[in-house]
Amino acid sequence: MFDFEDYFRGDVTLIGKSLLNSKYLLHSTKTVIKVKNHNHVRLIWDQYGWLPEVFEMVAPMRAVKIVTGHISEADKTRMTRDEYNQIRSTYQHLRPR
Repeated sequence: MFDFEDYFRGDVTLIGKSLLNSKYLLHSTKTVIKVKNHNHVRLIWDQYGWLPEVFEMVAPMRAVKIVTGHISEADKTRMTRDEYNQIRSTYQHLRPR
């Protein structure tokens, strides 16, 4: 049996960063969220360099705190932890060539 969990998946802009959390602006609803740094994946090819102004991110909802606003249903998805880990392993070790 597969255990599905709720995840945030949407376009964001990084607006703040600390040792434990990063703060993002969601483009769909102008919501501000805080996400634990070790629990989210930026879906970009250069994980160690410059961030584009807007990029897609995936994070377990249990690691997301809403600061202001709301997360729309369009920005929520359900997947297994294995599916999420596959996304993490695809993106986390990428460096530009």
